[in-house]
Amino acid sequence: MTEKDHMDNIYYDNSGMLPQYPAEEAKRSYARVTAAVLSGFLIWQAVGSLLVVALTLIMPSFAENVFLQLVVSDAVLIAVALPLIYLIMKKVPSFRPVQGKMTGRDTFVSVMVALGLIWLFATITNWALIGVEKLFSVTLKSPVDELLGGDTIAVAIFTVVAAPLIEELVFRKFICDRLTRFGEKQAIVISGLLFSLYHATFQQFLYAFALGCFFAHIYIRTGKLRYTIMLHAIVNFFGSVPSMLIQASGISAEKVNDFIDGVIGIDELLSGDVSIALLVAGGLLTALATVAELVGVVIFFVYLRRMWRSSDGSYMPKQLRFRIMFANPAVWFFIVISVGLAIFMTVSGAVPAVS
Repeated sequence: MTEKDHMDNIYYDNSGMLPQYPAEEAKRSYARVTAAVLSGFLIWQAVGSLLVVALTLIMPSFAENVFLQLVVSDAVLIAVALPLIYLIMKKVPSFRPVQGKMTGRDTFVSVMVALGLIWLFATITNWALIGVEKLFSVTLKSPVDELLGGDTIAVAIFTVVAAPLIEELVFRKFICDRLTRFGEKQAIVISGLLFSLYHATFQQFLYAFALGCFFAHIYIRTGKLRYTIMLHAIVNFFGSVPSMLIQASGISAEKVNDFIDGVIGIDELLSGDVSIALLVAGGLLTALATVAELVGVVIFFVYLRRMWRSSDGSYMPKQLRFRIMFANPAVWFFIVISVGLAIFMTVSGAVPAVS
């Protein structure tokens, strides 16, 4: 069965005529899916924060233990938030996308595109934040950098293993299986939007949206979650491990920036107790990621139109799209909460609960 045949079986009756679009069902489904993710996010943040406060009072050293904080955060996410999300969503009928395959070449190209998307939108975000700092004469803290500066092994485990499994289950399978039948492009957009809001940091909003949309596109085209989990894990590896290896080598981020800016030389960069092996490993991985990012950006722009056209969005009538996707309180409340948390974490430098 081809993808077009699959879409016909979903969207058309036996006569081949397009029936009336189920606008109310689509609106209810979008509202329930958004409310489910929002509810899970809120209960996760609330319970996680209460546990952190309680454990810090009982064991003051907990505040400095990144590994235990991540364990508590993911435990709450898995044991409390995920079941709640599923219970709210399960009333929306679920239809798995048509099955497809990714070749080795497809996977290789997808990794480069994903890395390129992160680099492109992270760069745009950094420029914007630098502009804000200069305009208002303030210094903004990066909660993402605060997280990556913690326990190297703990952060690597949770960003490369736990995060891809949990996030792809929710933002690709749970969401796309329930919304794709109302229009593929619209399901891709809402998957990316909710994925972005879930991260709740200014540093991640743009690239999380782009990456979420890209992963949703791949999941809808293949129907296999293992592909997006694998891509997500690889992206998180290159986005976190190289910089953590360099920091673990004994060279601070400030030293690296000073070296890049020409303020200090190689001798001063390597002064002190420095692990050359970790530095070389981190440097090689960084160089590899940089090449992949640049190539990925080029591939993305070359094939953007083709990728967008390969997803069907015409089924959802244009005049109904905003009302179906965004005319529910949950999505706007989620935006307010997420932006509010991003402001708080940027000002205070608090470590976000997600990676």
